[in-house]
Amino acid sequence: MTPDRLVPEAERRRITSVSRTRWHLLERAGLAPRRRLVTENRVAWLESELTAWVASRPVGGGRAPVKS
Repeated sequence: MTPDRLVPEAERRRITSVSRTRWHLLERAGLAPRRRLVTENRVAWLESELTAWVASRPVGGGRAPVKS
């Protein structure tokens, strides 16, 4: 079994096609995988969680709802 890979912000944006601001809102609402603190000044996401999230998104675009 291959260990899960940590993905930095730039790659997270490439994988998900979601801006940093929008992603933060989705995270806070519990609608997207949460970041992991790697070092004091660096965060990353598990690649498996990001790819599963992308696969779960509806086809056809549109913005994901964000709870207020």
